[in-house]
Amino acid sequence: MVIDSEALQQIVCATLGVNHDDSFFKSRKTNVLFARYIAIFFEKNINNTPLVKIALDYKRGNHSTVSHDLKTTKLLIKNHKPFLKKYTLCAHELREYSSFNFNAIPQF
Repeated sequence: MVIDSEALQQIVCATLGVNHDDSFFKSRKTNVLFARYIAIFFEKNINNTPLVKIALDYKRGNHSTVSHDLKTTKLLIKNHKPFLKKYTLCAHELREYSSFNFNAIPQF
């Protein structure tokens, strides 16, 4: 099941207590950055959205920036326990929001 990009962003932001405004797309504050990384990661892994479209939707410049964001997210999930908690919390909220196949989300 595909979750609308805007809805996915709203759920992640609401779950992590981040405002979903222009700063979501530009800010380098850790909490906003983590929310954006998680949303992009879900966008790719749940919706299987092409990198170019994610770059447009998240104002990330181009596909190589999104590719870097995805690699960084994987490293954070594996090596940063506070980030893993946020990721898990968002995954749970998305499961509640929709009946998508939770197994499609990589488990770390």
